[in-house]
Amino acid sequence: MKYAIYDTAGLFIQYANDATAITLPLNAIVLTEEQWNNRFDIKFDLTINEVVPYSIPKLLSDILPSKIKKVKEEALKRIIATIPGADASSFLIKETNLLARVSELVRKESKGTITSSEITELNGYDAMWSRIKSIRTSSDSIEVEINVLTTYDAVNSYNIEANPLWPV
Repeated sequence: MKYAIYDTAGLFIQYANDATAITLPLNAIVLTEEQWNNRFDIKFDLTINEVVPYSIPKLLSDILPSKIKKVKEEALKRIIATIPGADASSFLIKETNLLARVSELVRKESKGTITSSEITELNGYDAMWSRIKSIRTSSDSIEVEINVLTTYDAVNSYNIEANPLWPV
């Protein structure tokens, strides 16, 4: 058998085969015949000007954290779009102002001094909050879907933005 051996951070260390390895560490991955035959093929990544082997199998653990981060980023983008007038830089200010306004309206409602237009406004905030909760639930479900995938390619090709779990 032929192997690629990685360190504990998932970075490639060396190749080995049955003739060169007496015992293999747990971080050894079996290579296909094609991967073994192409093990010295290289490409140049001009952005960092270093030689990078490209026939080494990609580890699922290399991509999962970044894919989950992208789910969270997509959820945040959708939540920001839910709040009128909010963008990435003003989101927290808008959210704080909305919370203060909702608190104000709830106090007025509890005192019986809320107007019909304020009730309509409060109902709008309730609908907005329901949508935000729905986005968060969808995000959690998408993360679960990604975490049960078993191959690098499946995770890499998973389309977060077009997932039908997102609320319309």
